[in-house]
Amino acid sequence: MRFADLYNHAASLAGPVVRVQHDLAPYIKLHHGAVGEVNFWEVDLDPEISFGHLVFEYDRSSAYGEEYAIANIRFCEGLNRCWRRFVACKELMHVFDRDDERVTSRERFLQLMHELETRPLYGDMSRMLTSEHEAMWKALTVLCPKPRRDEFMQRWTEKSIGAYDIAVHFLIPADCVSALMGPYYDDVLAKLLSEA
Repeated sequence: MRFADLYNHAASLAGPVVRVQHDLAPYIKLHHGAVGEVNFWEVDLDPEISFGHLVFEYDRSSAYGEEYAIANIRFCEGLNRCWRRFVACKELMHVFDRDDERVTSRERFLQLMHELETRPLYGDMSRMLTSEHEAMWKALTVLCPKPRRDEFMQRWTEKSIGAYDIAVHFLIPADCVSALMGPYYDDVLAKLLSEA
């Protein structure tokens, strides 16, 4: 399954809110090849270090069955509802990562933490850091598909609706609204949907 398939599924859903655990995770479980299970865990994390992460475990349905991945999404228990949804969705988007984008060892984790702190130039970013940015945009576009987002564009442009109103409508952090309503949304969505 490609990200475009998940996005199209999210865009086709009725209702204003795309539910991460009830709309997106089951769809991934059914259609994303090796991912056989998705679990969400609210855990004690230091939000100064990380709001959440994805850990893969591998299992088999029987001794002769094919191995499948269990995607364990862990997110900080202190987050409010909107941040929990966004972080859980962003981490879920890492199921689309390639091997070179995954944090698979302590060394790679420390490298990613260092990059997040130092914010290297684009050409100097590891694929792990690039995938963090892509996962954020993937989460934003599936939680707020273009048809639903565009319903608010005129009022946003006229300033008759604010960031808080949009955040409440989509149940996303208010910090994400300027990216959601900005002109780059259309460009990034086109790029994400064209990925093979």
